[in-house]
Amino acid sequence: MKIVIIGGVAAGAKVAAKSKRLLPDSEIYIYTQDKYVSYSACGLPYYIEGNFEDWRKLIIRSVEEFENSGIHIRTLHKVTKILTADKKIVVKDLLSQEIKFIDYDKLVIATGAYPYMKDFPEINLKNIFTLRTLDDGIAIREAMQNVTNITLIGGGYISIELLEAFVKNGKNVTLIEKAPYILSVFDEDIASLIQNYILENSNGQVKLVLEDTLKEFVGDETVKGVLTAKGSGFETEMVVISAGVGRTPQIIVITIATFLIMTVTIYQGVINVDETLIKAARVLGAKDKDIFFKVIAPATLPFIITAIRLGSSTALTTLIAAESTGAVAGLGMRIRSLNNSFESEPMLLYIIIIGIIGLLVEKFVKYLERRFTGWQEKREV
Repeated sequence: MKIVIIGGVAAGAKVAAKSKRLLPDSEIYIYTQDKYVSYSACGLPYYIEGNFEDWRKLIIRSVEEFENSGIHIRTLHKVTKILTADKKIVVKDLLSQEIKFIDYDKLVIATGAYPYMKDFPEINLKNIFTLRTLDDGIAIREAMQNVTNITLIGGGYISIELLEAFVKNGKNVTLIEKAPYILSVFDEDIASLIQNYILENSNGQVKLVLEDTLKEFVGDETVKGVLTAKGSGFETEMVVISAGVGRTPQIIVITIATFLIMTVTIYQGVINVDETLIKAARVLGAKDKDIFFKVIAPATLPFIITAIRLGSSTALTTLIAAESTGAVAGLGMRIRSLNNSFESEPMLLYIIIIGIIGLLVEKFVKYLERRFTGWQEKREV
């Protein structure tokens, strides 16, 4: 068996090691566009801070160690397409620019999340970073040595860890956060305690700009300042963007949760179309296109409506669950925050709002049912 894994930091490396132990005769390949595999991404802020000098201490298992155990590593290889029908991936060698087609029996996608950049201006200046890979950490630490003023975009875990690292290295830090307080994964009471502690113990090196967002970078070749949506401006020599991972992971989870149930339901509708109707259409000279749109699609409509009903309810519950486990906005996040602070009355209000949304969705589905499958009710009468 040939197992191909896309991504080789935490999950990818662990899947490879576990698979080799369980299936010692299998071929295992890891493809990653990174230079390194199996390193501690969580330790990057501590390396930047200067708790240790050699970044190699972050590497848990080297490429050579993987190869010696029978796991083949392909660094600087970017997977550009997955051809599921052929069980192949399209890989681009980032050094030679060569395109390769790689077969697989089992495919594991373990690429992790990517920094959210959608709402930010195009980055065409030097000294603007995100922190995701080991290369990012090395570059940030190197750039930090030559600057005094640093701006952080976002007030989550990564920004706070970097804030501590920069302050301990004597840098002045401006943090811009769109929420009313930093670390919005916590309720406001806890976040305020952390916020006050930072301001009281940073010797005036930290400035928090809350309820505001980045609008524009200022500079020629290297960033010299930032402008915010509310009209503020700050001089800076370096920017790190760590504004979370956006809505993409939530969308993927909701898609996976709803796709299977809707697909199976609609498929059942298609295979249960009365063959007599199809044969009658063919006798009357109908082409395949006509049969699909005038026979199969109308006969499948009740199943499609049922799929919409099941899919919408699954999507709503999955969205609330996703928002309650790490999101910085949404009804699920608000319920989690209010629950943490024991505010039962407003929490119940949000639960009622979710119930109303569910009721409205159900009313809409019933309208579709009456509008498009009214013939079914008449037939039953």
